[in-house]
Parts: sequence; structure tokens; C-alpha cells
Amino acid sequence: MDEQGIADDFRRYYAHTLGRDRDNRSAYYAYKALANTLRDRLMERWKRTRQAHDEAGCKRTHYLSLEFLMGRTLSNALLNLGVDSVTESGFSLMGLHLEELASCEPDAGLGNGGLGRLAACFLDSCATLQLPVKGYGLRYEYGMFRQLIE
Repeated sequence: MDEQGIADDFRRYYAHTLGRDRDNRSAYYAYKALANTLRDRLMERWKRTRQAHDEAGCKRTHYLSLEFLMGRTLSNALLNLGVDSVTESGFSLMGLHLEELASCEPDAGLGNGGLGRLAACFLDSCATLQLPVKGYGLRYEYGMFRQLIE
């Protein structure tokens, strides 16, 4: 979680996973390398949380929604991990700017209206309250559809 560890993982993903070097720099690939670096750290927290829930034997809630308008998550992940300032200072030493990388992130809006915003707010609230809730969505291709649950 320190500046050096994040920088080392970023360089490893940038060079070895994405095949980039200093001669073919791109903000998009730097964003992808940072996203992978943060994903590794988030996965460790997710595993510890799941294990704590298993050990506590607590009940879980599964929230099913047709739409999720989650928005962009890179900056949110940096804040939640508490590494925003160390990442920003480490990246400035490499000549990178977090704002530029964050702008490369696609908006993960899955849906088109209030239901998606409600689902995103509900999941954020549950996470803030540390409730064991997972959100699930249905993928559909051709707009709204008729569905029966039996």
C-alpha cells in the first residue's frame, strides 16, 4: 500500500501485462495498469471481508437489479484504499497525472434511468454501513424485455 509497492506493481503491469515501454506511452494503458494494480489490493480486502462474514455466520443479502449506473470507480477505489495521495505523488515522479488517467476510464453505466442510480446508491449505502450485500444485474441486449420469474 506504499508508494514504492504501487509504483512497482504499476510498472510490472505496464511493461509485462500490457507490453508497453517508455517509447509507446499512452494514458489509456497507464490507466489499465493502475486499475490492475488497485484491483489486486481490492481483491485482498474482498477476500478478508468474505472470510470474516463466513466466520461470523452472518446472513447475506443479494440485490438484483436490471440496471446499475455505477459511474467511474478509479478515483473511488484510490480513496477507499487510502492510497490516493501516495499514488498521486508517486505518479508525478513518473511524469503521470491521475486526472488524465481517470479520464480514460469508461463510464460503467448499465441502464438509462432512475433504477440504475437507485441501485448504485443502495449498494454504496450498504458498503458504507459494512452490510454483507452483493449486487447482481441482468445483461440484456435489445432494450427492455418481458420476463417472468417462476
